[in-house]
Amino acid sequence: MKSEHNRVMAQLADYLHGNLDETARTVVDRHLSECNECREELAVLKTLQDLEVPDPGELYWKTLPQRVRVTVEERRRRPLSILESFFRPLSVATAALLIVVSLLLYMKVFRDGGFDPLFEDPLAAESIDYSEIPESAIPPIRVAGYEPDGNGGYSYDYSFYEDLETMGPEELDSLLKTLDGNQYYGG
Repeated sequence: MKSEHNRVMAQLADYLHGNLDETARTVVDRHLSECNECREELAVLKTLQDLEVPDPGELYWKTLPQRVRVTVEERRRRPLSILESFFRPLSVATAALLIVVSLLLYMKVFRDGGFDPLFEDPLAAESIDYSEIPESAIPPIRVAGYEPDGNGGYSYDYSFYEDLETMGPEELDSLLKTLDGNQYYGG
């Protein structure tokens, strides 16, 4: 429906001048009976057609091509202003820089999974060479209740102190209320 409206809108000038064949004229007539916007456009075109525009005279028409040619040549010969001469190469350089930066970002993101193409983390695990560090130089580490067992493994020594250390104030209050209400605790 919208495509028919656009097609009829484009044919209104030809319709007004009688340049359409019978089939196209019938389609435009039918559409004009339904479309208020096209009827208004046709009325504007009729008004413009009925306006009498004074003829500028023979001299105007004879000199028009020469005036157009002179204006075009003057614009070609006119030196660029400071702003124009500055921004023409700048826009090309800016576009080239944007393309290079985009390519760098694209390559970095998809190659390494990172987002900053200019930053290399010196402490990243893949950046450190562990090949020259002997295993005996690495001390055993106690991690949250795990103790080295001397056989290369770890044994787990559970303590409630570690759970209490990680609790927030609301959790501690809730625990205290629970313990206060517990008969085995003495509440």
